[in-house]
Amino acid sequence: MKFSDELIRSYTFNSTYFLNEILNIIKNNEKNSLIEEFSLMINKISIDPLYYFSVNQRYNHLHNIIFSKIIKEESQFFDFLSQFPSDLIDIINIKFKVSFPLLKIVNSCTSTKVFYPKIKLLEDFHLIIQNIHRRLNDNKKTEKYVNKIYDKVQFYIDIIPDETYIIMNVVYDSTDEKNEDKPREGGLTDIKAELNKFGGDMIFNTHTNENGFFCLKFKYLKYE
Repeated sequence: MKFSDELIRSYTFNSTYFLNEILNIIKNNEKNSLIEEFSLMINKISIDPLYYFSVNQRYNHLHNIIFSKIIKEESQFFDFLSQFPSDLIDIINIKFKVSFPLLKIVNSCTSTKVFYPKIKLLEDFHLIIQNIHRRLNDNKKTEKYVNKIYDKVQFYIDIIPDETYIIMNVVYDSTDEKNEDKPREGGLTDIKAELNKFGGDMIFNTHTNENGFFCLKFKYLKYE
């Protein structure tokens, strides 16, 4: 089992799931990982069953570590793996449909499953909602604003297939009056950095365009 160095450095791997402790189980550049050591034991036992009695304490120790940290369904590692794939449409429906009654989606993909953790996708979309909440033009605030429902915001999502990616363009209006407020790039830069760790990317400008729309372009690796 191998993980890329970029993925290992991701926020999700390190801070959400604190999975560095399992790296010595599945990956060790200086000597055999614990899984490799355990696999070698199993191979030797399959050849000579009596070998088990000479290594039974170490065998049982490794078995317990690997089972508790990786295999059992309650482990953090198992939960981490269950975060993949994410389905963009599912998360859009969870996070955006209620907040933006005028949401319009154009989906040109047969599948919207991407290689990106569900928990982080939910966080990313929540951040977008938070940014809109803080920057919403005063004349676009209705009585539903306090409940984070923005019924005057034009919100468009266009999902486009690419050779190895799924492109998602997110465009919305109603924040142009706050262009000169605190810069938008802080949280968005964090999203971009995490997307890079999972083979994707995000492109954005810090201000709305000439038509008053703020545009985000997400690039997610297809999950195939």
